[in-house]
Order: sequence, then structure tokens, then C-alpha cells
Amino acid sequence: MPPILLTGFDPFDNTTVNPSWCVARALAGQRIAGHQVVAAQLPTAFGQALEHLRALLQAHRPALVLCLGLAAGRAALSIERIGINVIDARIPDNQGAQPVDMPVVPHGPAAYFATLPIKAMLRAVRQSGIAASRPRCRRARAPSCATRCCTGCCTCCTRARAHPARAAASSTYRSCPNRASPECRCATWCAAFTPRCGPQPWRATTSPCTPEPNTDMHQALLSPEATAAQLPWLPLADEIAAVLRDASVQVPARTVLPLAGGGTLFTMPACDTQVAITKLITFTPANTGTGRATIQGDVVVFDVATGTRRLILDGPTITARRTAAVSLYAAQRLARVPQGPLLIVGAGAQGLAHLHAFVAGLGVTEVLVASRSQASAQALALQAHALGVQAHVVEDADRAAALCPLIVTCTPASGVVLRSAPHPDTFLAAVGAFTPQMVELDAALCRAFAANGQILVDTADAAHEAGDLLQAGLDVTALPTLASLERTHWRPGPGPVLFKSCGWGGWDLAAARLALRGA
Repeated sequence: MPPILLTGFDPFDNTTVNPSWCVARALAGQRIAGHQVVAAQLPTAFGQALEHLRALLQAHRPALVLCLGLAAGRAALSIERIGINVIDARIPDNQGAQPVDMPVVPHGPAAYFATLPIKAMLRAVRQSGIAASRPRCRRARAPSCATRCCTGCCTCCTRARAHPARAAASSTYRSCPNRASPECRCATWCAAFTPRCGPQPWRATTSPCTPEPNTDMHQALLSPEATAAQLPWLPLADEIAAVLRDASVQVPARTVLPLAGGGTLFTMPACDTQVAITKLITFTPANTGTGRATIQGDVVVFDVATGTRRLILDGPTITARRTAAVSLYAAQRLARVPQGPLLIVGAGAQGLAHLHAFVAGLGVTEVLVASRSQASAQALALQAHALGVQAHVVEDADRAAALCPLIVTCTPASGVVLRSAPHPDTFLAAVGAFTPQMVELDAALCRAFAANGQILVDTADAAHEAGDLLQAGLDVTALPTLASLERTHWRPGPGPVLFKSCGWGGWDLAAARLALRGA
């Protein structure tokens, strides 16, 4: 049977013991309703705690997760029902980070609701003679609270549980995009809304905390947060390598349809012998600075043998994570100084994704951020601080490049953002320009990489997509690809390395394969 995952935190705020970990450790190895308890200690550090928890979920596939934390001064056990998606740290964490008014999950819902029967748990605890309470909704003020915010379901589903008849007739509930999210258990409720079964999303059992099994996972619609949770950085980079080795993978040319107003519609299919996917996304540069995402869409995943739709993954989340994971894969093999410092040029979704990927996969501890938007640069620097990373906002990307052996350019590619000649130990991942008209790198800079080092592209499709290289007059068809790294063990000679990433449906297939294994 799958285990119960019970977590506590290490000591913080000048204390030597954290009771949350003492409780978890005391229960480790015990069996509850047939499930063995696995205890794990989380670091009291914003960002790191959530990444560590996701790795534990991936490793153990638990039936139940309980995250314990310390609320100093309370006289009773508190069972939290709601977590607000805001970090407002009263004190610094163990890494010295003290984020204020920052989201726990960027672009996530305003609040997360626990997926357990809180009131039944509260009654059971009190009946056992232990003082317990359910605190009022509050903002996440410490890493323990922030971690607990990562599980929950949308507001409409919570209302549905309280008013099933009203929910059955509610168009808002029926159209809710999170209904089938396995992370929030809404699919359980949706599957239970049938004349045969009636509205019974939670069933009384010997264990009051056991949720109804999810009966609709074969058609799960994953929210951005649930999609990200299925795609941890290192396993995703490994899956990208596996796709490169897999001779059965088929990726036809993507369809690119220009839209009025400067937007683009992309259709990107791919398959292997077991999984088929298609990615349908729009790219709308005009959305920059408006609060609307520049990339929107979905990835639909099918079973090859039966034709059954298995998953619908959030398109922008897939794009951000697989693109950053491809850069991570290349840096793992080609970066001469993988620990950094790292310069990120562009502070949007790709900048954030590359920050997380390089910190998790390369151990980067210092980041410099350059962006046309000072507010965006400051926000990304705060995200880095939340990960326990030193971060600085810089105005001159070229001057900063001289200090950083790792560089990522991830801008809208509407103009040149980097011109300075590369140093011999530079690894530069350029991901912004993916059409012949787009550009981030000066032509002379590209030619300097070609003359004094090595240029590598993600796939052969770059021959008609890599705007930076095409505008520099380089023969892209003659350049090695990532497949050369994996299949022929090609390695560059001395000098700087430029990795040009344009995107490929195979990376989406890698993400879908990994997500399916975790679904």
C-alpha cells in the first residue's frame, strides 16, 4: 500500500528543536490503517521547502500527505483549512530570505483549500483528549505555512461539497477548469456527480482522512500548479535525454499560423510507441506588460494503443518548464563553470523558470538579473532570494556578462539585448528568438562564438527558426544538435559555448511522458 508522508521542519529563529519534526520522527515507521508512515524533514527556507516536498511526492507516491509546522505561542494543535497564496515573512528563514507580499505559487489561485475532511479530523483529535482548533484564514507567514498552501482545491469545488444540488445546476462549477485536477481532488467530486452514485465525494471509512480514489484520471485537466508539480527539474532533464535516445519518437514539423496583430498560433504534434500529444498554443507579444500571458494554450496527451485522452496539461507551464529543462540539460553537459554566477536577461516566465531550473539542477548560488522593466527585475530577484540565492539587479547586461560564466537570454526577442564578446568559459543559452525575424544576440557576438568557440542548436529545425544565427549569416545546418550530445557523445573543444534553443515538440512529449508516470 502507498505510504503516508508526514513532514516537519528543521529548527529556526534561534531555536534548537522544532516540535513539528519531533512529532513526525516519533511516528516514522508506524502503520495507520495499513499505511506505513514515512517521515521527512523539510528545510525552513522559502522555495527550497516546496521543491523538497515535490521530490518526496515523486519518490513515495503517498496516499496521504500531512505537513506539520510550528506556530509558536499556540496552546492547541491547529488544523489549517485554507492557505492564502501570499508570503509575508515575519522573520528571515534559515537562508536569510524574508520575502514580503510575494506569491507562494506564481500565477496561482488566490487561496488553496485543504483536501482533507478538516472538521472530522478536528473532532477525532478532540475526542482523543488533545486540545485542537481550526485557525481563521491567514496569510502564509513562514515556510511551514507556505508549504501547506501547495495542496488544495478551487473555491467552486469547496462550495460544491457544501451545496451539491446547487453545484449540479451551476454553470460556473461545470465550467471550472480545475474540476479534474488530481492535485485538488476535484475530479473525485465530478466523478461522484452521477445519478447512480449521488454526490458522495468523501466516504466515511476507518480512517477519517482517506479521500475517495480519483476515478477520472484518464481525462485529467491539470492546472498550472498541478502541471508543474508533475515536472520536477532533474527528472524532466533526464526525460529529455531519454527522448533524444528514443528512436521511436516522431515529431513532424510544427504548424505556424501568423495572426492579426502580430500574434502566432502554433500546433506541435509528437508521439512515440505509447504516447501521442499535440500542443496548441498562441504567442501574443502585445500582451507584454498587460497582465495577460504572452503564451497561452494546452497540451493534450493520448494513449496510442486505445486512443484514450489521458491528460490535458497547461500549455504555458509546459513551455516554461521544458524550455528551462532543455537549457539545464545542455548546461549540465557543456557549462565549464556550472555553479555560476548566472546572468538572466529577461525577467518574465522564462526567466523565472530558468532561475528555478539552474538553482535546482546546477546548484547556482548567485544570480544577476537584467530587464527592461525594473519592476520585473526586482520581482525576479525577490524570487531568487526566496530560494536562498544571492540576487542583484543590473542595468548593463553586457557589463554583467563579464562577471558571469552562465548566461541565459529569455526576452521577447524584439531587439538585441547582448553584444559583448564572450569569455572563454562562457556558456550562453539563448531561448527568446525562435523565428527568423526575432533576435536577442548581436550578429557580431554570434560570429565570435562561431570563430572562437562552439555553437550548438537544440534540433535541426533551428536551420529555419534560429533568428539570431540566421541574421548573423551563419550556416545553421552545419551546427551540431542536442542529439549529437546524447547519441554520439559529441563534446565541444575549448572556448565559449552558445546553445541556441528554438523549441521542439519532442520536449513537450518528454514532459507529457513524465507527467503520465506521476498521474
